[in-house]
Amino acid sequence: MNYGLKAIANKHQEERESFMNDNPDIVEIVDSILTISRAYVQIISFEHGEEIKPTMALLMLQRFQEYFEQVPLFCAESRVDEAYTQIRQCCELMRDICKLLGNPELLTFYEKRNKSKDDRQKYSKKFKFTRSIGTIRLAHDIYQLTSQNGVHGHQSTIMYLEKNSIEQNMTLLKPSEQAKLDSCGLWLYSVFPLYSMLIDAIEQAGFKKSEILIDIENYLKKLILASSSAAKQITPDLIELESI
Repeated sequence: MNYGLKAIANKHQEERESFMNDNPDIVEIVDSILTISRAYVQIISFEHGEEIKPTMALLMLQRFQEYFEQVPLFCAESRVDEAYTQIRQCCELMRDICKLLGNPELLTFYEKRNKSKDDRQKYSKKFKFTRSIGTIRLAHDIYQLTSQNGVHGHQSTIMYLEKNSIEQNMTLLKPSEQAKLDSCGLWLYSVFPLYSMLIDAIEQAGFKKSEILIDIENYLKKLILASSSAAKQITPDLIELESI
């Protein structure tokens, strides 16, 4: 049996291509979100890289975008636990990015957060989700859901297993197609709070925006609303989120 890196890579690629072929409408909105969100982050980094303080926030923003872009790949491969875990990472990272953009002096607490139990507690107090703000409350709700079912659950993918085939008297299982749709739906739900938080933080930082940044931001705002609508169509019963 040859099951090395090439075999694993081929298996993942087959799953991704199958998802794209079966769900062209979903792929269209996902591709639009990925393209515009990446453009937005890149333009912010290019135009305001020297202005953003602390610099750590800029580095974290680029890392956030990488996390965010990985989620649809996990969804397409029915890797629900991994998708949920990465969405949780996105929520946590965007929360911290916005905190730092709003108050650069919090960097000390962020950098020392893992040095001791006391430092961790200080960080936790400073970097809480502000639930009085609707978009942040929504991000926190998604964070809690993905913590329970992804990071600490390890059973989300298992819940979607169904009979695939029988080989040598053994029943082989694989996640159902609904696993892909539900995890992708949650990712689409997360677009609204995460990028709304970023847009608000950039606005509050007072950066002078170029025409291209304004255009991209306006397009991103339209996609944010479209992503929420798409999520409700794909998985209407997946999660009840508080109204904003």
